[in-house]
Amino acid sequence: MCAAVNDLEHVRRTLNHLSTDLNVESILEAVEAAEIAAATQAATQAGNGSVEAATQVARANSNGWREEIYREVEIPANKIEMFAMLIIAQVGAKVSIGRSHGVKIHGRC
Repeated sequence: MCAAVNDLEHVRRTLNHLSTDLNVESILEAVEAAEIAAATQAATQAGNGSVEAATQVARANSNGWREEIYREVEIPANKIEMFAMLIIAQVGAKVSIGRSHGVKIHGRC
């Protein structure tokens, strides 16, 4: 049981650092800059003078997909943590039942 929980904890820690390891923020900043540049160019070509409005819309759009990407990176770590807690709870319940029946539990994690 200890090995399983330790393995799950290792995976969870790795997943928690995934966005940093993949440099997600720098990628998102580059995509956002490209999106703002495209919106600015389109507004300039349209000649309607709403470059600031186009930039604000592009930034608002980027916040939506930025949150979505971070959410997708966080979901696996949260699931792994949930699985580890379920395993610990189930083992704890079995140990409790065993002790109530006079079974001695030896060993440590």
